[in-house]
Amino acid sequence: MTNPKGRYFISYCRSPRRPGGTQEAVMVHDALRDRGAPTWRDVDDLDSEPTEDALVLTLNDSDTAGAVMLIAPEVENSPMIRKVESFHIFKRHRTEDTFFVKPVLIGLDYKQADTVLDNPAGLQSLTDWNQCKLSADHLTENDANMIARSVLKSRLKLIVKAAPDKHLDVALLSRRISGPRLFSLCHDFSPYFEGRSLRDTGSYHRIESALIDTATTLTSVHDKISIAGQGVAALPLGVLYGAVFSPLAGFRVSWLQRLDEKEDTWSLATTQSNILLRTEEIMGDPGSEDIVLAVSISANIQVAVADFVSSSNLRPRASIHTMLDTGPVPQGIALSPQDGLTIVLKTVQSLRDMKERIGLRRVRLHLFLACPLAMAVLLGQKLNTISECVLYEHHSERSPSYIQVHAFNPSNLPTTSNSP
Repeated sequence: MTNPKGRYFISYCRSPRRPGGTQEAVMVHDALRDRGAPTWRDVDDLDSEPTEDALVLTLNDSDTAGAVMLIAPEVENSPMIRKVESFHIFKRHRTEDTFFVKPVLIGLDYKQADTVLDNPAGLQSLTDWNQCKLSADHLTENDANMIARSVLKSRLKLIVKAAPDKHLDVALLSRRISGPRLFSLCHDFSPYFEGRSLRDTGSYHRIESALIDTATTLTSVHDKISIAGQGVAALPLGVLYGAVFSPLAGFRVSWLQRLDEKEDTWSLATTQSNILLRTEEIMGDPGSEDIVLAVSISANIQVAVADFVSSSNLRPRASIHTMLDTGPVPQGIALSPQDGLTIVLKTVQSLRDMKERIGLRRVRLHLFLACPLAMAVLLGQKLNTISECVLYEHHSERSPSYIQVHAFNPSNLPTTSNSP
């Protein structure tokens, strides 16, 4: 039986006749990966075994959930695609109706599809299929994103149909994890990062767009969605994920927080604790809409944040520093989910109280964190009334040690309520 959480085989033409074919496959691969759908592509995953044997083995693997076929005119000159890939793809689809096939026509009309692939669907003409026909003779990044959204919707429908009452297990990564486990969604953003550093300054905009696509597609499939998340990710990425998958849009997000061999599940539904916080506030420029929020849980970042503010052009209206009454949590000691939620809710309440006290309708929040990833996710879920949120990442080797990595508008996200 096909595993609906499996990978998608990308069939494409890679030859001198179509020099852009590999780049087209890369764009589709990246768009699917960013939206949580894992892929298989020959140049990424093929080992040293004979090519045809490896392709057939992969296409018959139960963990191959479907195929995206990029069908260009040059495919007619590829026996490997016509006689091996397309034959096994459509043969499997005929025997297993949960095996998803997405034909994409590039520079072809519907009637040419059967001829180019030598009628691989057998008695059923490809013209009867729900194909994607591109208007140009090449595939663009926008096309790749559109294809990924379509594949994602089909994937989620099959996963929800197979287990309608179960949560979606989701991975969020800014660096790779070991192990072969397949998730309902695996947002592997590790190619955008090198350690904590972004490889490209615009990467977070691509990440935000991909997460919004995923959230919007999820809400079109199911109105009440439970997500059980886990992963190894940068704290700003955790905040962004929590903000996009807002409870106001019907998402119920829990997060598996690991420390050594200890595992705890954090969520907004957890009960609160009696943990004590200490909050320090400093007033600044009365004409500013900027508020600095520093959360010191796993380390005291007050001095580092002050160094950044003093060395930048930032002139905040106010600065809030939240910390545990007992100081930072010692390394190797895990916070309980109850303590974590209490810290999040009290921190957000301090921000709201400040906003009301100084009469700000619009706030540009500058967020600096030293805390568990689960806390960052939950904090992101509580930012829906903030006009703009600026996220910072810590780099101990830099001076100042914080750099801005992304700015977004939580109150304007399409999956959240715009009410104040």
